[in-house]
Amino acid sequence: MTSDIGFGGFLSDRATLRVCADLAGPGVTTWNDRAMWVGTRESLQLAVRTGMQAPDCAPGVTLQYPDMVGHNDAGQLTFRAGLRGPGVTSLNRFGRWMFDPGVGLIKIAREGDPVPWFGGAQSWEVIGGSLGTINAFGLTGESGAIQGEGVTAENNAVAVVGEPGNLQVLAREGDPVPEAGAGVRMAGFGIFWVNNRSDVLYGVMLAGPGITSSNQWCVHFGPIGAARMILRDGDRAPGFPDGFTVTALRNMSVSSAMNDVGDIVGPSCIQGPGVIEGVNHVVLWMRHHVLKRWIPLLRSGDLIEGRNIYAGYELDFAMLSGGGADGWPQNLNDRGVVVKRIPFTDGTYGIYRLSPILADADRDGDLDSDDWALQPACLEAVGAALSQECRAFDLNDDGHLDLVDVGMLQELFQDRP
Repeated sequence: MTSDIGFGGFLSDRATLRVCADLAGPGVTTWNDRAMWVGTRESLQLAVRTGMQAPDCAPGVTLQYPDMVGHNDAGQLTFRAGLRGPGVTSLNRFGRWMFDPGVGLIKIAREGDPVPWFGGAQSWEVIGGSLGTINAFGLTGESGAIQGEGVTAENNAVAVVGEPGNLQVLAREGDPVPEAGAGVRMAGFGIFWVNNRSDVLYGVMLAGPGITSSNQWCVHFGPIGAARMILRDGDRAPGFPDGFTVTALRNMSVSSAMNDVGDIVGPSCIQGPGVIEGVNHVVLWMRHHVLKRWIPLLRSGDLIEGRNIYAGYELDFAMLSGGGADGWPQNLNDRGVVVKRIPFTDGTYGIYRLSPILADADRDGDLDSDDWALQPACLEAVGAALSQECRAFDLNDDGHLDLVDVGMLQELFQDRP
């Protein structure tokens, strides 16, 4: 059993608890000595105990080794578990399950079970590619490998998401990725997350015409069923001059975080003039839910209080990965504020709060009514070169001010704490 099932507790955004403990006492053996509860402090409910009968399995088949756990504000819990008992073999011994306080345990998928999405002659071969994502409405998912008719090594990886009994395919190896060019397809994907807006986030490896090691990894994000590529190796580095490009997105899906309003924060490397590996080549990015574009939050080599930030590779800037609603530890909140442990070249560390300051036209460190009052004059100056103050209102970064920028400013103003 993994560490997230050992003795301890986890908290959702709205104070729903998940408590994990080892058991001791009469009748307790190594096959039934661990349990998880969910609920409030005053009303915890047993969700799963090793040795429990596994739902939708033959009598005597019991749950073992739960891991990859997520839980939400409603007290629902999702986990992978091994199985033990009659008919259990290496071909069907893992599955994913969900606990609902009003229903009990529900099977989501089990190795060997048929999958309904590709003609009915396929089944799950391997379960367990998802870390346990779930949102406040009970949307969860799983990824793994399938087998059967028409399945090859180039299309056997599948990710599904939805409610138990009503899952839909999120991604499959071999699927086309038209944004990346004609004939380009998915050659693999990373773990995925789903938030309370039902946005999904996952990394994708590409294959096909024109794909090389310099442009084969990308990030997909968007509503379930409509996620699209939003960043790719080889893209111009957002917020940097021409000649700077993004690299090393391979680990983005395991080193980034998403919140419930759709902000994404994660690291990559960059290449370009003056970029030196091990000195200033790692960037921590935010994709802001209002701006719908990437902003550099932090770069190795930058100075903070007289000390240079250090990052040898992108994982030195890794976030605590999660979807924002799944009970996983996180250092990105729904206000778009990041708390980060930052290493420095002198061997010291500091803990800092990071957040973009947007539309701060008067440069006083926040967005307030004084900034709001400056915007009308900037709009009246349309056609003229943007002043430093007015450039702060060009929120879509297209070089001029228009109604799109006005709408973004209104949304940012309403989002203030």
